[in-house]
Amino acid sequence: MHRRLRTAIPAGALLIAAIAVAQLGGVSAEAPTQDAAPADAQAATVGGFAPAQVASPGIPFTLEAAAGAQAAGTPSGLSCGAQGTAGVALCPLVTDNYKDCFNAADSVRENRTYALAHQLQVAGGTYILANGQTSGPAVTFTRTGGSTSAPATIKVTVKSTSTALYAAGWRVGSTTTFGPLIGLKDPATFTGAKVDLVAKRTDGTTLATSSMNYKHEQAIYDSPKGTPEYNGPGGRWYVSGQSTPVNGTYGTWPAECTTAPPPAGNQAPKLVSVTVPSLVHTRSVTVKVNATDDRAVTEMRLTDENGVWDESSWKPFAATTTVTSTAGYGYKGVYVQVRDASKVTSPSVYTQYDYEP
Repeated sequence: MHRRLRTAIPAGALLIAAIAVAQLGGVSAEAPTQDAAPADAQAATVGGFAPAQVASPGIPFTLEAAAGAQAAGTPSGLSCGAQGTAGVALCPLVTDNYKDCFNAADSVRENRTYALAHQLQVAGGTYILANGQTSGPAVTFTRTGGSTSAPATIKVTVKSTSTALYAAGWRVGSTTTFGPLIGLKDPATFTGAKVDLVAKRTDGTTLATSSMNYKHEQAIYDSPKGTPEYNGPGGRWYVSGQSTPVNGTYGTWPAECTTAPPPAGNQAPKLVSVTVPSLVHTRSVTVKVNATDDRAVTEMRLTDENGVWDESSWKPFAATTTVTSTAGYGYKGVYVQVRDASKVTSPSVYTQYDYEP
């Protein structure tokens, strides 16, 4: 029986997920309250894996490129062929634990994890996301290769009966990244949970089923501050007994995950609040930002719910600005981050809204 320091999660920390978890069976995840300083810069080797120092900020997913190509110098994700008898296979598959360094304060352990893939294989067919899909319990896929006898379109549902979870469903990261997302009720006591994938034809008949498991691993749970897995959910995804690489063992991460604390006398800016309308009917959304600093907040950057930004995203700070929603109706979101003239950067804050006709 593993022993872990139990971290209490306040009731107010289960309000807003970093994606539309309200669509994942109607259960919300913690709000990413941001009052912590950036993580320490020191990388370390822990339990056989070595989280890498940041090479260039703003690239959340670097193990696999958008088209599924292997990133230079990194191991590939778990292939569909390696998943044995899985009726519904996701590949190349990696464990993408949510990162405490830009999703939550140091006082709250991140409890969400995402099995990141670029394609799905079932019944001899190879599938990608159909157009217009959003995060939720079920999404539609379109066949792009493989056996022509496989259905042209299928719908796949993610579900779980585990009492250790508060949410389970699909996370649609972009047009080329997707996978099951779960929320752990309490990472401090979590040992494992099974998630089922059910693929159905357009007439509603079942085409294939399979299951995946997310398991606690003490070495990942104990990752030190300054590494991407620090204060995260602390586990790894498994399929057919095969482990998946952890997306955080290598690659590049947003600067707040690896930058050193600000020098003495120069505190990191603090995002007091980020406000958006709860319901919008146009893609242009007004964002109001309240930020403080011991010197002065000079710049800001914003991005959508996919969380992708880089150094070119910075612009002069404004208390009121706008963002453009991603295509398609449903729950959307915006990440905001600010910094001062010395480039000392705040943790990011995420808030969501509903975009409807």
